[in-house]
Amino acid sequence: MNKQTTTDIQADIDTVWRHLTTPELMAGWMTSATNLRTKDGGSLSATNPIMFDARGKTYETAITRFRAPVELELESNQGPFTARYRYELESTGDATRLVMTISFGATGFARLIKPLVAAAVWKTDQDQGERIAAAVRSASTDR
Repeated sequence: MNKQTTTDIQADIDTVWRHLTTPELMAGWMTSATNLRTKDGGSLSATNPIMFDARGKTYETAITRFRAPVELELESNQGPFTARYRYELESTGDATRLVMTISFGATGFARLIKPLVAAAVWKTDQDQGERIAAAVRSASTDR
């Protein structure tokens, strides 16, 4: 399953990139995660993955693509399920276009329920682009 959304954010590409890669700013749009942090502190990078707590567990999300400030792909594995979140940024003058693609996979017998789990993931995360835009707007009015 691949699903995609496009959101235009009224901010420059570097500001949007910071919201995608700085744990303190990620907390503004990753609403189901708590205690967001990188493995070694500092900003997210190809070698410093994001960690967070959700549903009573700690998760580490691998970074499978990292091209600042235009592309970030995170991969989350939970048992036989894999979700990839790709964020692509493009400057459009005074705004930034964010294209988010979610890819979902399953192995073994989990493939039988993959459509149900994938639909639940999409339902939960399809508005991430809008949440990122809202977090950017909120941060710019806080200054």
